[in-house]
Amino acid sequence: MILTMLLQMPLVYSEVLPAPTPRPNCAPVLSAEPPIPPPQRTFDPSVPYDDELGEAWEMEEAACWRGVWTRRGRSNVWDAYWIHPRGERARARLEIENRGHNVVVERTHLNGYSCRYDGKISGDWWEVTGTYRCSWEPQTVMPWRAQIIRLERSEPQLLRSRPATPEIPPVTTSERD
Repeated sequence: MILTMLLQMPLVYSEVLPAPTPRPNCAPVLSAEPPIPPPQRTFDPSVPYDDELGEAWEMEEAACWRGVWTRRGRSNVWDAYWIHPRGERARARLEIENRGHNVVVERTHLNGYSCRYDGKISGDWWEVTGTYRCSWEPQTVMPWRAQIIRLERSEPQLLRSRPATPEIPPVTTSERD
C-alpha cells in the first residue's frame, strides 16, 4: 500500500541528468596526424648529435592517449606522462633499450601494472612506430608512435651556436674624460 502511494505521488525533485558527453572519435588505430608536427628535415642516416634516443619523446597510442616521455640525463630511465581527451591522466616509469633502430620499452606503474612496447626508429632517427601490450589486457596488441625530441633542435639558432665572446677592452682613464 505504501509503495502504491509513493508511485502515485508527483515527483517534487525530478532529477534531470545531463546529456552524456560524446566520446571522442577514437578507434584502436592512430590518428592520421602525428603527435607533433614533424620538423623540416631531409633524410640523413647518421645519428643526430650522436644520440639515438634524444631527450624526450612525444607519443600517441591507441584510444587517443597522448604522452610525453622525458629522459633522466643520458640514462635508459624515463619518466612518462599521458593524458586522454576525457581528462584521464597516467604516469609511469620507463626503461628504454635500443639496438640500432630497434627499441624495447618497459613501462612500470606504481600499482604494479606494466606494458611492453616494441618499436622501430625510422631511418632518419626522428620517429618511432610499433606495437605494445599491457598486463591488464595481455591478449590485445595495440599500435603506438612517437616523435623523438632533441633539445639541440628545439632551441632557436641564436642559442644553439655559442660564438666566442669578443673581448671588450677595459676603459682607460683618458677615454672617460
